[in-house]
Amino acid sequence: MTVRVRATTQLPVAAATLIRKALLAAIQEGCMSFTSTALQTSEYTASAWDLIPYDTSGGTFPVNLPDATEADGKSIMFLNLGADDVELTILAAGSDRITTNDYTSIALRTKPGALYMLTASRTGGTPRWHVSGLPENDVTDEKDDDYTAKLGEFVRVDNDTRAVDITLPSAVGAGGQYVAVKHNRPGGTNVVRVVGTVDGVANFELAPLETLVAKSDNTNWMRVS
Repeated sequence: MTVRVRATTQLPVAAATLIRKALLAAIQEGCMSFTSTALQTSEYTASAWDLIPYDTSGGTFPVNLPDATEADGKSIMFLNLGADDVELTILAAGSDRITTNDYTSIALRTKPGALYMLTASRTGGTPRWHVSGLPENDVTDEKDDDYTAKLGEFVRVDNDTRAVDITLPSAVGAGGQYVAVKHNRPGGTNVVRVVGTVDGVANFELAPLETLVAKSDNTNWMRVS
């Protein structure tokens, strides 16, 4: 059975708890950041702690989840960098299920910039993946000049002609909100720099096609990918 999950889905309070637990587990294991994969445009087999940017503009395709028992307590993130109305199919492995409704697959149909997290759990008898939706980011036009990001923005950077600095907004009072910055040129040689302090480190230079996603803890920015 397949369920379609839209960006407007109302999520239970437990979803936020799963997110916090997953991030805490990442810190405890020394895995401060999810590992961003290449942009996925065709069938892909995920691993725990993947951040999977995907583009379904060329048509829907499946992502195969790893074994939920082996991935217990770990998470996978999905970031829509493409189409608005073309769904991504996510398939559970073997006898695993997705959500407490025991789905074998789900179809994500979200707006560009939307983030979804799946967290594995083997409690309750059946290994399963729980779905948590994170706030959608407002996708900006490409920036080819210095720019100060706003809360909730997904900023794509064009560095073909010059180095570009993207300054993060203040994290103070913005608890739970996100900012994302992507180096949007595969061959760009000019520096793309995220200006601000994340995880206690000042300023980041992004590699071609790298995306930084930061979350405010109400005082500071924490990198989640």
